Amino acid sequence: MTRFTEGPTPESRERAQVRLRRLTRSAVLAATGATALIGVVVAREHPGSSSASTVSDTSSSTTSSSTTPTTTASSSGGSTSSASTTTTTVAPTTTTTTPKVTSGGSSR
Repeated sequence: MTRFTEGPTPESRERAQVRLRRLTRSAVLAATGATALIGVVVAREHPGSSSASTVSDTSSSTTSSSTTPTTTASSSGGSTSSASTTTTTVAPTTTTTTPKVTSGGSSR
């Protein structure tokens, strides 16, 4: 004769939820650990690969200005004072560096 069981009890539901939480936490922890391990292995095998190329761009020019006071003696016995202004402008520059290949392979 077939025996019919009633639906899941509250206790069995709670046990199933606890098991599911543990399984989910374990899976997330394992994935995090695997990701960290992969990162360490790649970093050891390819040092400096995270900074493949560095581009430095200065898109604005730099201007500096200075004023130098000067004093000169005049023929009437007094002194006169004047100031000269020097302005220097530096153009923007762009520097690009490529990684140095240290073990086999090519940089392409």
